[in-house]
Amino acid sequence: MKTKLFLFLFFVCSFFMSAQKNTDSTLFYYYSITRPSQKADLPAAINFFRRMKESSLKAGDTLNAIYAIRMISVGTYTDGEVFESEQQAVEGLELIGSQSSEAYDQARMGLYTQLGMIYRNIADYDQAVEIYQKALTFNTSPEEKTRILNNLANVYKSKGAYATSKDYLLQALQLATTRNDSANRALVLDNLGEVQQHLNEPEAIQSLHKALRIRKQLSNLKSRYTSYMSLAEYHSGTNPDSTVYYAQQAYNVSDSMNNAPYKKDALAILIKNNPDARVNEYIRLSDSISAALQNEENKYAYRKWNTAEAEKRAEIARIESESERNMKLLYQWIGILVIVIALLLFLVFRLRHKRDRAREVYNTETRISKKVHDEVANDVYHLMTQLQQQQEASDTTLDSLEVLYQKTRDISREISAISLDEDFGSELKDLLESYRTARVNIISRNLSAVNWDQYSREKKLTVYRVLQELMTNMKKHSEAGLVAVQFAQQGKKLTVTYFDNGKGSTLEAGNGLRNTENRMENINGSISFETSPGNGFKATLEMK
Repeated sequence: MKTKLFLFLFFVCSFFMSAQKNTDSTLFYYYSITRPSQKADLPAAINFFRRMKESSLKAGDTLNAIYAIRMISVGTYTDGEVFESEQQAVEGLELIGSQSSEAYDQARMGLYTQLGMIYRNIADYDQAVEIYQKALTFNTSPEEKTRILNNLANVYKSKGAYATSKDYLLQALQLATTRNDSANRALVLDNLGEVQQHLNEPEAIQSLHKALRIRKQLSNLKSRYTSYMSLAEYHSGTNPDSTVYYAQQAYNVSDSMNNAPYKKDALAILIKNNPDARVNEYIRLSDSISAALQNEENKYAYRKWNTAEAEKRAEIARIESESERNMKLLYQWIGILVIVIALLLFLVFRLRHKRDRAREVYNTETRISKKVHDEVANDVYHLMTQLQQQQEASDTTLDSLEVLYQKTRDISREISAISLDEDFGSELKDLLESYRTARVNIISRNLSAVNWDQYSREKKLTVYRVLQELMTNMKKHSEAGLVAVQFAQQGKKLTVTYFDNGKGSTLEAGNGLRNTENRMENINGSISFETSPGNGFKATLEMK
């Protein structure tokens, strides 16, 4: 007992440890993408989320797959793979499709925001504005709306439309202030200060300092670094001492974060503001060497492009040399396609002909039924009435006319019009019940389970007429006391089994049986019979 308890606890602990490990890994790689200390952190994180994406898609976990896709998009964007980032974001939107819920709307909005950053990065400002405007149409939280408005303002700032950028920033600032959202308020103020500087507004420096004061109260070193860099840029060219001071502060923060890219940017400002002529000469030479290296890379890219062009031309020549053989194959396939189409048309026309023939049979039967009922039966009934009023009319004559009248009514009923559009199952049940007598018991099974809406009017009519033919044959010849009709449906396949316990007979394809075979053949169905003297009669109908 203790062993079983130990094993149970072991497996429970293992499960929770595994779940905790997965959660910790996701959180670790999430921060590797959103707050990378160095660019080398990104590849492993991106690969982690690629694996998560694939496993989530296989498991049918769409939301988790979309989350992984967004993280891949953010990671590749940070890694400089802008177009890969765009492709991932678009794939995420396609995966969401038209699905609508709070979770899907949040995911869609996040991907829109990422696309907006991408289009701003590649200077496609109009597309970026359109994407952010779409994101604003969702029922988002005030915090998320603040970020979108801030991003939209940054697009207009990049376009040089500083007045429009300021309008959006003021909207974002009002939202952040109302909610006492310190982090977003500082973010907006920092961007507002830069825009106000471009508009030559004296409030610019106040906005930048407000942002820094707020960020000093927060624990986010990254945002504090951003404020120091913004102030260094503000004073650049006008106040070297302040520029150096804020750049040094930015460097100190980046050193605390151990963030190499941030340190590099801060050092670049410090070096540019160094009064030592040798430092400036170093910068000039470094830039010159970088330009030369870039020129060499461009030349190499050009040679690489030439090589690719030569390979492409060789490929074109190879393709052209094979074109004649491909054309021959094409003509062969066209010939096969023509034969297949001709065969299909033949089958379609044959099927249509059978359907038209079945419809014509139905119309003819309906017309004859009406004529028998309206003319023959009514005339016979009228003659019977006249003879009844004549004293010299014999009972034998009246009885013969009565029999003739009943036969006429039976013929009319057998080929009368039936309802095929409403509840056909009830119509079929009424047909079977009409043959019930004190001597003959009628049993039907699974009739109500059949979905008659799957079948055409011609097929329903055929089933009705064939069963009517079988029931009439039973009434006239079989002397049966019990009739059972069973229905079975699998998909669109319908099987109807008829059985009576009559006297049976030697199977001969007479007019009645031949009529049922013809009817079933017209709808591409089949009917088979089993009977022998003294063993009753069985018929099986099958159709699709």
